[in-house]
Amino acid sequence: MCKVTESQIAADGQVAGNALDQIANAAKAEDPILATNLEAAASTLETATANWHTGTPLTDVETAETAVLAILNVIPETAPYSTFVAIAFTALEALIANMATQSTQTGDELPDAVTLRKAMLALPESHWHGMVHIHRWPGEGPRTALSRRWNDQVEKQPDLGFKKL
Repeated sequence: MCKVTESQIAADGQVAGNALDQIANAAKAEDPILATNLEAAASTLETATANWHTGTPLTDVETAETAVLAILNVIPETAPYSTFVAIAFTALEALIANMATQSTQTGDELPDAVTLRKAMLALPESHWHGMVHIHRWPGEGPRTALSRRWNDQVEKQPDLGFKKL
């Protein structure tokens, strides 16, 4: 793992925003208000991550991520696209934990991964928590792991109309 950089945060926000927009699109027919709220939260997340600068507090990014998690929490597990919600939820938890643990990370992959996992487990409980495990390969960050897991699911459920990240 590497320390958080401006470009990493912006890229994380862009990928997460893309995933959230796809979930919002899938939710539009059943719940247009939820879809609108999710789109707005995704946009706020993308803006917060794009505007973050190295050395400044992550408060705006963390607030935006927390707002997205709250919206995802109202989506029922029975939604046809629930696997994608679970993946996005887990990815956002990983991104939050990755930023929160930067000051304690050593650059040694295994201890840093354990630190990240502990931080994820300490996040507030949700019905989405732990439903999907995003396994990271050596040298792979949370964003790459999210994209790989998401893209695998797109191939398994092409009828839902989701696109690869």
